[in-house]
Amino acid sequence: MSEEKRREIDRYCHYEGASGGASEASLTFYRDLTAELKLQERSMIGNAVDCLFVFQVKPLHEMHGLLRVDSIHLAHEARQVAGYTLAAQLWDLPEENYASEADFLNDLNWTRDHLFFAGASYEYLKMPGSIPRLPYDVGLIDMQPNTYWNKTFDLIIFSRFAPNNVRDAACRHLLEWIDKMKFSAERQTPLEENP
Repeated sequence: MSEEKRREIDRYCHYEGASGGASEASLTFYRDLTAELKLQERSMIGNAVDCLFVFQVKPLHEMHGLLRVDSIHLAHEARQVAGYTLAAQLWDLPEENYASEADFLNDLNWTRDHLFFAGASYEYLKMPGSIPRLPYDVGLIDMQPNTYWNKTFDLIIFSRFAPNNVRDAACRHLLEWIDKMKFSAERQTPLEENP
C-alpha cells in the first residue's frame, strides 16, 4: 500500500485521569478509508490495557459514517481477534467453523458491506463545533486540580450492536468501553493542560 493512500487525515483524542490511573484513546482516520483506535489504561492496582482496533470506514455524510471492526489487537494477551469472528459471535454462530472472513461471508451469502450493518460496527458522528464534556467518572471534578480530561468533544462513536452478545470476554469489555466514547480534535495533551 502506498504511503500516499495511508496518509492520516483526521485525529481525535480522548483522555481522563488522576494520580491513581488514567485512560487515553487516539482515533486516527486515514485516506484509504481505514481508521485505528489505540487504547491505553493504567491503574494503581496494576491493571493495564493496551489495545488497537482496526476499522474499515464507510462515510455516509461528511459528518457521519460507519466504522466496521476489522480486528482487535490485544497487546496484553498477544493475540488478534478478527472482525468476522466477532460478527459470528454476535449472530451466535460457531466461529471456529470459519477459517477466514471469506468462509464466513460465503456461508451467509454476504458481501463485506453486510459487516458494516450486521457485524461489529460503530457509528461516528462529528459535531459542528466543540461541545463541553464532563468526565465519565464525575468524581474527577471534585478532585481538581489533580485530575484531567478532554474538556470538549468533537466526535462521538456509538455501537450499532449489543456488545454483551460477544462471548470473548476481553473483546466484550473493550467493545463496551468504547461505546459512546467522546473524542476531542484538540491537540493539547493532559500535561500541557495542567501546569
